[in-house]
Amino acid sequence: MHLLNEGVPSPTTSRMRALSSAALMAWSMSVLMRGLLTRGAGVGRGVFGGTGRSMIDGFMV
Repeated sequence: MHLLNEGVPSPTTSRMRALSSAALMAWSMSVLMRGLLTRGAGVGRGVFGGTGRSMIDGFMV
């Protein structure tokens, strides 16, 4: 197993890396979209204290 991952990456390793990068991309996009939506909804009601704080807390975790 260790020798396999030394030189040429096995198909499973590259596939896992591609999957993880795609998942990370989708997660960051969803976080961005959620931030835009909550900010757009919060500006009208002035919910920057609650929504903004929960957004930051969710992003930190």
